[in-house]
Amino acid sequence: MKEVQYHLVLGHLKNGQTITLSASPSKYYDFENWDGDVTGSLNPITITVNSNKTVTAIFVKIDDDEDGVENNLDNCPDTQAGENVNPNGCSESQLVGDKLQLFDKFWYTDYEYAYQNAKKIIYSNGTTEGYLNDELFYTADWVWEDERLGIMKLYNVEGTYQPYPTLWQKYYDIKEHSFKEIQSSDQINYGPEVLWTDTDN
Repeated sequence: MKEVQYHLVLGHLKNGQTITLSASPSKYYDFENWDGDVTGSLNPITITVNSNKTVTAIFVKIDDDEDGVENNLDNCPDTQAGENVNPNGCSESQLVGDKLQLFDKFWYTDYEYAYQNAKKIIYSNGTTEGYLNDELFYTADWVWEDERLGIMKLYNVEGTYQPYPTLWQKYYDIKEHSFKEIQSSDQINYGPEVLWTDTDN
């Protein structure tokens, strides 16, 4: 979530004059709150000018990829500019991919945020396993929650440091030798994108 601030210096007004300030966010942003000599989230807000005042309007970006679908509803958070999207925020190019290429072979990543020397295999029979440093890290069963969107539900998740018995993983940009994945424990808030490839080099 990106934050933008706009500053307004109030001066050259009569002492005791009352004015009303209104914050109007531009497209893809939402008003968050006032800061400086005025605080709170009431919008518009009325203030009495009895001295020079500095007022800051703070806006937050609610649609990071600017596809017209707000972040909390967007299943494809990295849509390219200019692409048409469905109500879930996914373009046709993001839905295209031979999902059969996901199955029955090992995938590798070394994404530093959450994985080091990780690999996993998604079996077409409805089970999956994950490894860290070649040690079994988790096992789970899986079903498609929404195959068209590439959202897979993992359930009966068991293993080392696995606090969630159910997870959702969204697969996209699926190619012969790579795919991208984001993961959620509540099917609402997804983590950062991870690139998986079929080679550990």
